[in-house]
Amino acid sequence: MGDLYVVLWSSDSSGNVYDGVLQLSPGGAQTTTAVANTFPDGLAMDAAGNFYVSGKDLTSCYGPIFNGQFAGTCNGARGFALDGEATLYVVDGTGRLWKVPQGSSPALIVTASIGITTWSPSQIAVDGGGNAYVIDASTGSVYELGGVSFVTALTRSDGACGAANNQILPAAPAQPADLCANGASSSVSGTGPWTWTCTGLNGGATAFCATSSGPLAGSCGPANGAAFSSVPTPAAGLCATGLASAILGAGPWNWNCGGLNGGATAPCSASVTASKVNGACGPSSGAALGLPPTDNLCTAGAASALTGTGPWSWTCSGFNGGSAAHCASIVPATGIDGACGASAGVSFTSPPSVNLCAAGSYSGMSGSGPWTWSCTGLGAGSTAACSTAAPSITPGSATTAVSGLRAGALASDSVGNVFTSYLCNTDHTCFGAVSNSPVPLQSVWMYNYQAWTAYGNSQFCYINSINQTTPVAMYHCGGASLGAAQPVPDVWMVADSTGSHVYLWSAGRVLDRQTVVLSSGQLLNPFEGALAIDPAGNLYLMNRYSIARLNPVTQTLTTVAPNLQNVQPAKLVIGNSGNFYVADYVHVYEIDAATGFTTILNIPNITQPSDIAVDGQGNVFVLDMNNGHVTEVANVDSALGGGGGGGNGLPAKTPVNGRCGSAATSTTTLPTQNLCSKGTPSAVAGTGTGPFSWTCAGQNSGGNTSCSTYPAVLTVTANNL
Repeated sequence: MGDLYVVLWSSDSSGNVYDGVLQLSPGGAQTTTAVANTFPDGLAMDAAGNFYVSGKDLTSCYGPIFNGQFAGTCNGARGFALDGEATLYVVDGTGRLWKVPQGSSPALIVTASIGITTWSPSQIAVDGGGNAYVIDASTGSVYELGGVSFVTALTRSDGACGAANNQILPAAPAQPADLCANGASSSVSGTGPWTWTCTGLNGGATAFCATSSGPLAGSCGPANGAAFSSVPTPAAGLCATGLASAILGAGPWNWNCGGLNGGATAPCSASVTASKVNGACGPSSGAALGLPPTDNLCTAGAASALTGTGPWSWTCSGFNGGSAAHCASIVPATGIDGACGASAGVSFTSPPSVNLCAAGSYSGMSGSGPWTWSCTGLGAGSTAACSTAAPSITPGSATTAVSGLRAGALASDSVGNVFTSYLCNTDHTCFGAVSNSPVPLQSVWMYNYQAWTAYGNSQFCYINSINQTTPVAMYHCGGASLGAAQPVPDVWMVADSTGSHVYLWSAGRVLDRQTVVLSSGQLLNPFEGALAIDPAGNLYLMNRYSIARLNPVTQTLTTVAPNLQNVQPAKLVIGNSGNFYVADYVHVYEIDAATGFTTILNIPNITQPSDIAVDGQGNVFVLDMNNGHVTEVANVDSALGGGGGGGNGLPAKTPVNGRCGSAATSTTTLPTQNLCSKGTPSAVAGTGTGPFSWTCAGQNSGGNTSCSTYPAVLTVTANNL
């Protein structure tokens, strides 16, 4: 530290009193300087180390000590002070204030008559701004002398506690207004309750303040329930009230907010901030894909919806502020070929809507069952043609109608009888009604035992001679010659109900013997197909993809069943229902005339169906070219047919009258089987041993027949009289 100076009093043996100043150096050396008869009561030091002394009996003020006396009279100075420029301010016993610049004479700057009734100044101080502060010993008041002019009285003000005093608080008060209503606050002490003081101003009294010690429940602060990347600190707000305990855990974290003065404790916790995850594309990105990808889109992040029609693009969004990745499939320069999906080749009862394409872009659906569509390749890729398969059913009961001889062809006449042709008498062909042992109705020589037809009621048209040189064919219908026809027909030949018109399919044309009714240029595929005729005399031509109706009089051609499955027809016939039946050497099909829906008929023991016919009761007969056998399937056309007359201009169904079955016999037991040989049975009425009755309802507007059992014949003997 620096030197220390102390004011001293002393006297000699002659009664002289001396005032002095003791200088204490840091090293401990002492130096005394005396000023006689001063009764000193003021001491000051300037920045240069010079100090100044005043006394009640001094008529002069001394200083610096080692340079002698200032000029001027101090008049019993009571106190003095130095400012930063070593200017001396002196207040004397008469109440005057003197300003004494260093090395200059004193200048009176405040007189005693300052408008204060009682004035007994005793001490003075000067701040850095040149303001003087004087204590009035008579009143204890402090006066501020601003600059060089007097005067402002500084009123005494006692300290007073603020709003936090005597309150139950969760934490130490900190706002000045809460600590002190008046006065200057001290620092706050304690851990709850807390204490502090409010010091009065200008000599005012000090107030002692404290919070209350009542119970206060702990409560969690804003850190509770929040997420942090590291352990939360008190600055995060551990407790809203109470004292926070130590924080436990490595994330998530737990702590308690203990209540004060017996208040309850609140448990609190914080979670770990989830790590940022950037989106990342999955294996489908950058892959050559023929279909919109549904998986492997993202290895990280959430996949957006796909955009595009091939290639496709999408975004993998990051989590927790992570970045997004932009992804896309590719189409190579060579393109991606279209490929049919799993629905292709499968039978459906309605158009499929899923699994249409394994690669490529799906085109519109067409057809009425089976259905077709395309899968267009991407880029330079090729297009795949796709279709469903016809559904298959196993209709009715199948029985062998012809065996033991090799049937050549089938045909039905105008009234619904079915006939077969077969070789007989070495080189002749016989026509016989279809049964297990056909009875020959006619034995003729034929050019081709497959090129014939039936008409009217058990009448036949056929070729009985041919000139291969011309070539000219001679036709016979009903045993009479119709004359020559040119050229020689293909297999297909049909006749109207009178036999006066015999229609041929030859070289892609349709002829009425020699008269062309349809040229090959009018047909989509003129050299493939089959020919049929309805009761009204309309012709039907079938190729691989459609069936068209031809009016031979007007030569008008109308498509009635478009968008068929790719079929190579061997024989086409029209059932009583108006529906079409087709044999194609592989399957037997029924084609609904109203909708075009195609169904495959599964018929046991048929391997190569080459011909087909339908009788008047809706039974379907199929010729197997593999063995020459004919199989009858009962009630196919009446059960499955639904085209009806008028739909697409097709003929109406043939009416079928109801007919009682073998159950209409003598019995005492309720019949349940063989109720009707034709038609649909009603419920059986009757109780006990009968008789029982029912109705066989006709089909296609046919008549109904009432049927019943009858009692058993009672034989009367002597034993039962």
